Amino acid sequence: SSGINAEYGERNSNFLGMNEGDELVCNLSVFSEDQKQRHKLLAKQKLPLLLESFNDYENGVKLVFKDDKGEEEGALNVIKEFTSLESLCCPFLKFDFGSGEDGKIVL
Repeated sequence: SSGINAEYGERNSNFLGMNEGDELVCNLSVFSEDQKQRHKLLAKQKLPLLLESFNDYENGVKLVFKDDKGEEEGALNVIKEFTSLESLCCPFLKFDFGSGEDGKIVL
């Protein structure tokens, strides 16, 4: 649901503790209709505006977001809400938050 492609899934399935043949698939049926709409809004409209860089590593990805403290929702709140929803549909994902240089948010 958040853009994990088959190549990434295959490469990282061992890292995630999956067995051969297990599928790396998000389960969007866990969402209520409101959650589904909010997840879509965050993924398609809010997060892309905040994302500054994306790095793919052997054991995961690193996303760097600008912090827009002046905005009503705030970047950190948007990212936390998205990862909370994402954890429901993709329980195999693990998220770590941090802060980078210039107050940027690192996920």
